[in-house]
Amino acid sequence: MKNYLTTDEERKQLKAIAVNLARQYKNKEVAFRDLIDVGTEGLRQAKMKYDSKSDTMFLIYGAWEMQQAMKQAVAEKK
Repeated sequence: MKNYLTTDEERKQLKAIAVNLARQYKNKEVAFRDLIDVGTEGLRQAKMKYDSKSDTMFLIYGAWEMQQAMKQAVAEKK
């Protein structure tokens, strides 16, 4: 397993995940673009924390980190 993104296909998948996650939170007082930015920052954190020896695929872990970052951003806005 690799611990960072290398292919364009993986980048496209993660961008699509970020947009889909942002859509879930877009009416929660945080701008849509800001949610995507927060998700991207969550992905950067995931890249730093990811353990390539784990059984979890990076795409799944990255998506989870993006979602957590967006949830936190929405919670901080309230």
